[in-house]
Amino acid sequence: MGVKLLNPPPAKQVTLTEALKSPQKEKISVTGMIVQEEAVKTVNVRGEDVPIKVIILEDTSKAKAKVSLWRDASMSPTRPGDFVVVTNQYRGETSLSTTNRTKVEKIETPLTRRQVKVVGLSVDGPTADLLLEDDDILTVSRIIDKCCACWHRH
Repeated sequence: MGVKLLNPPPAKQVTLTEALKSPQKEKISVTGMIVQEEAVKTVNVRGEDVPIKVIILEDTSKAKAKVSLWRDASMSPTRPGDFVVVTNQYRGETSLSTTNRTKVEKIETPLTRRQVKVVGLSVDGPTADLLLEDDDILTVSRIIDKCCACWHRH
């Protein structure tokens, strides 16, 4: 007979790509930004009305995963644009699903590094929009005045 823990540790943290390849029903935790959110709806599960909300997470590698937030997890106050960690979930057939031990917590935006080629710049107060070579727009804040002065001189 095994021992049940009252407060077991969260499942291991994996990337969204790893999560979507993990064995079905293996408990995992993932981190990402909510890029899409559906309204909470109610579905009937074994005669009980259960709330569910579907979100789409994107991680720093740009991988995306659909996450079904069931029961209490569906009432999370997080919104699109928030970075979250979703613990103790599992992979179903095509998406990730929460369990009764799942927690959805807002976290700080992770820092990322990438090398880019800037082809245009628009400064507005303490922020700047950088037009990148691949037509992406990167918004940065806390621009140093001297940097902007040097940019305009060249």
